[in-house]
Amino acid sequence: MYVKEMIKKEIDNLPDNLAAEVYDFIMFLENRKGEINLIQSAQSFCHDTLILSAGQKKNQNRS
Repeated sequence: MYVKEMIKKEIDNLPDNLAAEVYDFIMFLENRKGEINLIQSAQSFCHDTLILSAGQKKNQNRS
């Protein structure tokens, strides 16, 4: 929590024009986090799909 308190203290002392830039940066980080989550979900989906597909091919070869 100490880091959050330090950040809050610094933000409270920022001039308005810099506060707007900090807000923009926070929004950038939030968007990037969302993009990373989307990429991870897509990778997981592809991985799961490949495993399922490989399992189905094994079952077809046994028939």
